[in-house]
Amino acid sequence: MHLHNSKDIYRFIDFSRSTYQIQLIDPGTKQKVWTFLQLDSSGAFLDGFCDQEETEGFSFCSHLELARQRIYNGHTLPLHVRFEKSLWNSLCLMAQERWGGSSSRLQKKGKGHYVCLSSSGKAVFWIKAKNKEAIKILNDFLDPQKAESEETSLKFSNLSQEELMLWREGEPSPALKYELSFWSDFAKWMMLLQDCGEKYS
Repeated sequence: MHLHNSKDIYRFIDFSRSTYQIQLIDPGTKQKVWTFLQLDSSGAFLDGFCDQEETEGFSFCSHLELARQRIYNGHTLPLHVRFEKSLWNSLCLMAQERWGGSSSRLQKKGKGHYVCLSSSGKAVFWIKAKNKEAIKILNDFLDPQKAESEETSLKFSNLSQEELMLWREGEPSPALKYELSFWSDFAKWMMLLQDCGEKYS
């Protein structure tokens, strides 16, 4: 998800389980740098690289360290662990289990305004984005043409061979089904807004 605090060096964060993709601004060169990190189950650094690794004079560890600092963001636990324990994750997981992972349940009522309907047609909740940035993010989440694949998505990076096989056979595990759903994307968006200190309104 894109971050738009001009005073912050971090521009984009995406994560799936313990794998992260983070874009940041190098404090020295002011250039945009993409970093990719994988943590182990305890939150310790396991593997990583960035797109300027081979640049002359570049300190490989400095960008990864900046990315790692953002993952923790002053907390004792990394972002993905805090997300797993978050209210947003619990609420959206329940929603996915009750209403399914397809965004087709959400009917558009206006610009950036969607209503989720139950099987009986009753409105169970609504979402309304309040600015252009939020409207774009929400529309991207709900794009019916959006397709996740092993080649393009972080969501497949930590899967076991058994999970991959089930997905290829059209029978993803409950955990992967949720991870690939609109609800998971929405929960992570809310978590990142909270992590950035955005106020409720």
